[in-house]
Amino acid sequence: MVLSVREDGGMLHYDIMDGKNKRFTVVHNVNDHEAKCSCKMFEMVGLLCRHIFVVFRDLERIPLKYVVNRWTKDASLKATFEIDGVIYDQNGPKDEKKMLLNKVWSDIHCCMDMAGSNMEQLTAFSQVIDEQKQLLLSGKEKLSPQHSRRTVIESYCGSTEISEINILPPKHAKNKGSGKRIKSSKELAMEKQEGRKCNFCGVRGDHHDTRTCQLNPKNKDKQKGKKKA
Repeated sequence: MVLSVREDGGMLHYDIMDGKNKRFTVVHNVNDHEAKCSCKMFEMVGLLCRHIFVVFRDLERIPLKYVVNRWTKDASLKATFEIDGVIYDQNGPKDEKKMLLNKVWSDIHCCMDMAGSNMEQLTAFSQVIDEQKQLLLSGKEKLSPQHSRRTVIESYCGSTEISEINILPPKHAKNKGSGKRIKSSKELAMEKQEGRKCNFCGVRGDHHDTRTCQLNPKNKDKQKGKKKA
């Protein structure tokens, strides 16, 4: 719901209330078709909020500057190719030339799929492609084979060769069970001590305990019984 609209320096300021009775302000530049909302959803997520949609409801289409590439189906079509040791990146900005190249390649693959296994249609399509190829090669006689091949690859990938690659190998991850077990502080303290301690005589490092201590009278009675037996 639009509560009020005021103009200030060529900008329209909209006071909007949503369903939770919270107020937001949208600043709309009519000439440049730009809008900024106080909720900052587009800046954080990349999607227009409902408040800006209220302001843009009179427009025929949303301005392209607010259509982020990562939310479109073209985002998954971009890739990086490595051909003959040369890396081509498709993640660059879009332009009309690249869009036309993508359309041409899409039309070629579409024709190949429709022709299928029909030899007559494949032969006719091959002749058309060969005629266009000879027409293009006639104007590129001065180019070397390597340069012409690179040009074809760049036109297919829609990008140029990357001059510098700053990709480092991933760090080695230690999974569960790999390497040595991490000992607790209690275990480390026990290892530093000189053997076990007898709780009866208090001697440490003699490799005996209460059950085997010679000073324990119960152990003496057991030894006498064994001798009598």
